[in-house]
Parts: sequence; structure tokens; C-alpha cells
Amino acid sequence: MDPDRLMALLPALLARAWDTAPLALGPLPAGMNSVVARVDLPDGSWVAKWAPDATADALDHGSAIAERLARHGLLTGAPRRTTAGELSAAAADGRVALLAFVDGVELTGETAEEQRAMAEALARVHAAEHRVRDDARARPFLRGWWSEPAAEPAWLAPLLADLLDRYDALPPLGWGVVHADPAPEAFLRTRSGEVGIIDWSAGQDGPLVYDVASALMYLGGRERGAAFLDRYREIGPLPPGELDAHLDLFGLLRAGVQAEYFAGRLAADDRTGIDGPEGNLEGFADARAMLASFGLETRG
Repeated sequence: MDPDRLMALLPALLARAWDTAPLALGPLPAGMNSVVARVDLPDGSWVAKWAPDATADALDHGSAIAERLARHGLLTGAPRRTTAGELSAAAADGRVALLAFVDGVELTGETAEEQRAMAEALARVHAAEHRVRDDARARPFLRGWWSEPAAEPAWLAPLLADLLDRYDALPPLGWGVVHADPAPEAFLRTRSGEVGIIDWSAGQDGPLVYDVASALMYLGGRERGAAFLDRYREIGPLPPGELDAHLDLFGLLRAGVQAEYFAGRLAADDRTGIDGPEGNLEGFADARAMLASFGLETRG
């Protein structure tokens, strides 16, 4: 799938699944797991997001999370359901969701002001349904991702198993909705100054510290992300002690998720969203370096 093919199939798909016709279509940049296009309809602008069948469940789940958070008044790029009430429609060996277009500028996280804006937006999400959980239902948060870890490299599966043991030994944690992949480009600032968060395909219920660790990973670590971390400590729903006690472990867990993700893409030669294998190789190398920076063995 590519943007041109997606735009070619959209008029018939929109008529069939949403009973509407586009006024205009245009390409949009996308991440590694999807292909997107802008759709202008009589009632406003939307994003048509296609994901392959292998990740279509995540597309629907993320759309449901965005819809759920929108009910709290948050700007999330919530879905427009089909006329049948579905979150997406089948199309070309995958599914397409129609998501509200958030007309804003991507943040980069390169300034202290932008990092504080990211922290404030993420804290609003976390506060929406914050609770403390430590029961059996909490455990699939990571085990669902690592149920069948990639066979190669050989050191990865034992490393992930060790990290899961550490995770299982944690005390009760603050839980809520986590974005799970809060890179700066997922944060959009509108003309009014409001900062929304989009791209919820990895979103789920989970420990909130995971999101903080994920954001810091993208910002380059605690030192480079100090403005983000300080602001989140000030206004986030988690006690500061919980962040301080568990942030390093969740940094490790996040690096493990990143390594497993790119190992899986390399094993399947999955090039969704990229032109060649180089992007997957670079992503895995970065994740491996993160794990090594925590003192973990990543050879063999």
C-alpha cells in the first residue's frame, strides 16, 4: 500500500462504508505501521488511515482509545464510525479508519517550552482515567507484546524474559490510558495553542510510568528531557516517588519493546511505511544501544 493507491480506492470505500463522497484527497506523511491520506468531506477534514490485516486490530483498538479519551474533552483525532457503527472498514488486505484531522504543527521536543507542552498534554491523558491497579488483568500489558518474541537474535528472548520477571515483581502502580509511543511528532499544537496527541494504535491501559519513560527515550534521555520530566512531576497524577523508583526499569522495558518491535519487522521483512530494510536495521541498532547503555548484554 502507498498513498496513491489509498487515495485511488477511497472514493468507493467512503461511499460504501461511510455513505459520503470526498471533496478532495491528498497525501500525508505516515509512520512505519500505516499509510494515510487527508480526506476533505462536507463536514470537515479527516485522515484515512490504512493498516495491514496483521495490525488491523491495533488500528481499531487505538481508534477506540482515541474515541474514549475524546469523551473527556481531549484532542485525540477520534474516529468517525462507519454507517454500520464499525471503527474501520476492510480495504486492500487491511482496514481503513477515518480519523478527525487535527490541524496543528508537530512538536519536536527540542526546546524546553515544547517539552513542557508535551508533559502537560500527556498528564491530561493520564489524569483522565488514573487509578491504581495491581491484579492479574494488569499483567498482559507487556506479555501481549512479547508472547512470541523474535527468534533472532538469540540473546533477545532471554533478555525480555528477565525484564518481565522484574516487571512482575513491581509493587502496585498508577494505571490509566497510555499512548505507549509518545514521540514528539504525535503532539500537535493547533492555532489556538491547544496541544493534542494523535496516533493511538499502540494505546492501551497500562502503567503511566511507561509513557514517561517512552517520551524520555524519544527526547534523548533524562538529561535532554529534563524540562519534560520536571513539568510532568509538577502536574502529572503520579506521586514523584513512583517516578523516581521505577523510571529506570521502565526505560529498560521501553528499550526492550523497541528491540522486539524492530526484530519482528526484520524477521518478517516488514517494510510498511519505509522504502527499504535500512529503517528497520537502524531502529534495531538504536534499541540495542539503549539496552547496552543500561548495562545489559546484547551479544551472542
